[in-house]
Amino acid sequence: MEEYSGTQILYSLRNLHNLRTVVEVDDRLIEFEDSDEENFEAPPIIRDPSIIDVGAEYGVSYIYNDVGNLEKITFHKK
Repeated sequence: MEEYSGTQILYSLRNLHNLRTVVEVDDRLIEFEDSDEENFEAPPIIRDPSIIDVGAEYGVSYIYNDVGNLEKITFHKK
């Protein structure tokens, strides 16, 4: 089973957000603030960053759409 640290999740959010992937952590939806969509270097702004425990390890599950694109990723604290 794949595992990710909370820190790894935080660092992956920019890419997941740019791909328009829905992200859940422990059954809570990660919501992003509106930001400058033109600036792809800027990290996304998370409404409630306390959802992610940077010191924890998480298991992961994926949901893909009919054409194989990642639609949703769910992390659960181990």
